[in-house]
Amino acid sequence: MYFFRVIFIASMLLIGTTQADELDDIEINFREQPRQLHSTVVSSTPKSLRYLSLKEFQASASELGYTSGQLINQLILLARLDLDAQVLVPGRLEQALEIIELLKIIARSDYEKAALYNLEGRYLGRVDQQYQQTVALNQQALEQLGEAEDKRSQLLRYVIYEDLGTVNLIAKQPIPSLNAYNLLRDTAYQLRNDYLIANAEAALGKYYNVNDQQTKSLQHYTEAFRLASRYNHPNQKALLQLNLAKLYRDMEQWDEALEFAHGAADAYKSMGSGSFLSHTMTVIAMVYANTGEWNKAIDYYLNAQQLDAELKNFIAQGLNFHNLGEAYFNLNDHQVALDYLFQANAIFKDRKSNHYLVYNEMLIAEVSQAMEDWPLTMQHATEALRLAKLLELPQEQIEALGYQTHAYKTQGQYQQALLSQEQSTQLQQELLEQERNTNSNVSSSAVTEQKLKLEVSQLRQEKLQQQDSLHTRNILLAITLGLSLLLLALATQQYKLRKRMAKINLAQKTKMQQEPITSLPGYRALLGSVSSKTKGLALLSLEDELNSDLTLGNSLAAPRLAQLAEDIAAITGAKVFLLRPGLFALTLTEETRPAQLYRQLSDWQFQGLAPKLALGYIPLPLLANPDVKLSPETLVETAQLALAGAISLQNNQGSYVGFSTLDFTPAAIFSAPLYLQLQKSIIRGLIRVETNGEKDKIHWPEVLQPSRSEHVSII
Repeated sequence: MYFFRVIFIASMLLIGTTQADELDDIEINFREQPRQLHSTVVSSTPKSLRYLSLKEFQASASELGYTSGQLINQLILLARLDLDAQVLVPGRLEQALEIIELLKIIARSDYEKAALYNLEGRYLGRVDQQYQQTVALNQQALEQLGEAEDKRSQLLRYVIYEDLGTVNLIAKQPIPSLNAYNLLRDTAYQLRNDYLIANAEAALGKYYNVNDQQTKSLQHYTEAFRLASRYNHPNQKALLQLNLAKLYRDMEQWDEALEFAHGAADAYKSMGSGSFLSHTMTVIAMVYANTGEWNKAIDYYLNAQQLDAELKNFIAQGLNFHNLGEAYFNLNDHQVALDYLFQANAIFKDRKSNHYLVYNEMLIAEVSQAMEDWPLTMQHATEALRLAKLLELPQEQIEALGYQTHAYKTQGQYQQALLSQEQSTQLQQELLEQERNTNSNVSSSAVTEQKLKLEVSQLRQEKLQQQDSLHTRNILLAITLGLSLLLLALATQQYKLRKRMAKINLAQKTKMQQEPITSLPGYRALLGSVSSKTKGLALLSLEDELNSDLTLGNSLAAPRLAQLAEDIAAITGAKVFLLRPGLFALTLTEETRPAQLYRQLSDWQFQGLAPKLALGYIPLPLLANPDVKLSPETLVETAQLALAGAISLQNNQGSYVGFSTLDFTPAAIFSAPLYLQLQKSIIRGLIRVETNGEKDKIHWPEVLQPSRSEHVSII
């Protein structure tokens, strides 16, 4: 049934009757069934794509019964499919390049030229890893599209944003990548297609996981999975399950990781997707490895290995051999571990995959050290060191030098051991120096550096002083080297612990300042934002939104409240904070009047409707005496009273109430109980009230009088 649907969509593309929904279906099938779609498009495409001019191409299209535009659309789709990783057809990359060169001759419309730039950028990124060129060509494609809002242009814009996000993520450019993925999601919502929205949410989930923001990653993956569960697109749902399994694995939530991984495995088995099934098996094995269940991990690694062998996926086979070697090493079966690791070595060398080979060489050195095979340890530690230098991996160089030092020392080659230790110490010092330049909190790095320098200096002096007795010198040198290694290990452990704690503290501090439903800046963030530069503080109540978390549910209320906050900020130029659903706080850096702020907001419409609003406002500083500082909590509570008064007017068009003080107003009126003191000051005229309603109709909140103690203090 699915195959016939693919044929129908491809035929619609060719006869030129594609409507908006059919364009969506083509994009979905491109992602769900790329191999079937590729086969269908190829079968209806001219065998020869060599045309010397636009006129020759148009004549050929006419002979086939197509317009030139219809055939160009088909060629654009075919080139995209040729460049897709799931389409493993011989000669596909050569065919994609041939289509790109043809489009340079025949592309005429803005859409066709933009599609050409996107294809050219995708080819350079996938084949030659020229990521900067990929970014530049996709930016050129966006400029070529301009402000076009037809469905075909919107879908191409979606594809371009996805490519920009992915390429910048690969190139370690987090900010451009995040911007592209946010635009991808915005475009998906404009297209109103749940499948594409889920795909965009999943892209953001991947971005945040790569950048170690697992909480945000989980939010986006969960939203994507919720949307994907509404319809039957098995490929997307299985991929989301696989990504959730990897995320939970990284978060060390093993039960959830296994649950989603097994769900993905079942889906890929039913779809017959061997490469993804192998990947899923590897994820399951890694979960078991992390929980110390090595025998279960080996079973899944072997299953993945069998699938990769059938698919002739050599790099994946090498990785599985490496993982099997690690598993058997942890089971103390060293010889079997070496057998698998040597097989991995052969594949990585044949494929020139140095970024995998360096870790495999390192593991061979570690296993050889456990077996006390010092020549083998030395051989592979030296090779790992060479590769780590080639790839500029300082931490891996330090590890390789550690194996090398231990091998030298055990074989009695203390001079070489000392040289290796000095290299390791120097690298560690450089790492600590770099960290000190980027993180001022790591104050212990300088102390550690001095300790290491002192140890090396002592080793050299002992060597010179004990030249009379070779035997004694070697013994002292060995003891000193052992102490240095211990100090280095302790320093490294302390450094990692401090860095991890600083990261956790920063994340917790940021989370504390967020409103829990939407993750927007909340009450604590508001208190920290009030400063001497703040010229006004306002509280805004939107009556229809006060219970939106109950009427809509958190999943729908959260994006709605976020959009409201964004609109309010755009209208007023203020920083906006969400105190609870429907209640916003605004801090302004320009002096204004409550009536002016109210006029700005009263002209605002949200989703075609004018919200019913109530506004409480106070100017800052509130007192004329600059030496008297009121706490942010007091200022917020004062604005709360103003808002309460505005709400009491019950004006259908909305109301505002603003407070201001006289020059001689004393600071004592801002003492507890604050509401009672403020209401008395309003009656006495120490606080002016400004409103668009009738002041006499304002009903201030009733405040209970504090009870007086019946006991009398005797002084």
